[in-house]
Amino acid sequence: LSLDVLSPDEAFALFAGVIGADRAQADPAATADVLRLCGYLPLAIRIAAARLRTRSTWPVRTLADRLAESWRDELTVGDRSVTAALDLSYARLGDDERRLFSLLGRHPGVSFESCQVAALGGIGRPDAERLLDELVDTHLLQVAPTPGRYRFHDLVRQYARTATEVEEPVWRMAIGRLLDFYLELALRMAAHLNPDSRHTPTEPAPWPLPDVSDADRAIGWCETELDNLLAAVGYAATEGWGRHAWQLACALPWFFRRRGHTTDWITCLRIGADAADDDNDRANVLRELGIACYHGARFTEAVDVTEHALVLYRGTGDEPGEAAALNNLGNMYDQFDEVDKAVGYYRQALALRRRVHDLRGAAMSLMNLCRTFARIDSFAESLECGQHALDMYREVGDRRGESMTLNNLATLYFRMARLAEAQACGEQAVALNRAMLDRRNEASALDTLGLVHRQLGNYATAVDHHNQALALVREVGNHSIEAEIQANIEDAVRAAADAGKPLT
Repeated sequence: LSLDVLSPDEAFALFAGVIGADRAQADPAATADVLRLCGYLPLAIRIAAARLRTRSTWPVRTLADRLAESWRDELTVGDRSVTAALDLSYARLGDDERRLFSLLGRHPGVSFESCQVAALGGIGRPDAERLLDELVDTHLLQVAPTPGRYRFHDLVRQYARTATEVEEPVWRMAIGRLLDFYLELALRMAAHLNPDSRHTPTEPAPWPLPDVSDADRAIGWCETELDNLLAAVGYAATEGWGRHAWQLACALPWFFRRRGHTTDWITCLRIGADAADDDNDRANVLRELGIACYHGARFTEAVDVTEHALVLYRGTGDEPGEAAALNNLGNMYDQFDEVDKAVGYYRQALALRRRVHDLRGAAMSLMNLCRTFARIDSFAESLECGQHALDMYREVGDRRGESMTLNNLATLYFRMARLAEAQACGEQAVALNRAMLDRRNEASALDTLGLVHRQLGNYATAVDHHNQALALVREVGNHSIEAEIQANIEDAVRAAADAGKPLT
């Protein structure tokens, strides 16, 4: 009969039944920590409570602290222990199962599926699936809620790390394969999300890979593996795989740009920047970190790290990198309403990109000039830059750049009171972003459409578009424009009331 662990309430009842309700309730936080450290496992809770019962002077916090330091010593009473119970299951394993069990205990993530287990173990996927099933049958592994995935109970994971004495070269080689697996998949994912990817793997992988053959599947895989990927970046940075740490950190931003998770985005890149030991590699990570900070409304940090990246690029002679950093600084100063500085940086970036024949990069700088000129009512210059950028993006097949330029043109036409053209560009931008699952840029396009509909007198439609945009920016953590969208909603409601068409 397979049973799950206890619920928190059930665990408390068992614990309190042994040591007494008053003692269990005297420090609720300490009691909760003890139950958590026991993994809500009935045997572990019963043993922990028995230790407290025979040590009447111990507060519950003492046991919690001792459990955090060494659960093996604390979860033993008389001839009963959690380790002894696990030993019984472990003794039933064959050599292959024991080896994989120990290696899985070193997996830096929280759950895993058969492809990554095959990479970790250096085995085929059928063998990985067979061994995983055998570990489940012996109750040393759990089936995760997501189909096809497995996980450890917390205490079993710790047991697995020491159950078999696997030599360090062996487990380090296994972890290296796992990190290679993650990096390979992250680069393939980025290649689908970033049309300018220069790091698309071309050789067949030496292990089976999940299907990330298009943008939808790539995003789905990354959503499922996000916790593991973040854990892998941190683990690689601290355990001697610095190259994996910074390369993984630089492969993930295209996912974050589409889906948000801004705090994770920033944290991941900070770790990657610290792990990079080459100036050009560090510059690449810092440039991405500047973008992440910019989207997270951490503007001072965004400028600082981007200027640092610019200095490093100039030191290594990387002109495409230098142009990218200049363009990003233009975006930041545009956000500060320092238009002259923004235009200066964009023009420097444009000149460099034309010199190195970077058509897509030049389109990006032109798109940004389009937006900035529109804000200062230089409509002719704005329209010229925007139309050139749109043509160039379409020429190179960059749908993301096309969608952003369409949104900029929608804003421009709105400011020029050419509302039909503004609506057409805005609707095209929304459709493209939805097709690419790009929630961040979809929110911006929806907000622009809301402004257009308000001007057209479609007040309910305007509020609906703004509300959709607000929900998306909150979902992805793009707080830099949240207040602006909220103000646009209020303006649309007031406009409706002033027009005698109050919204119900």
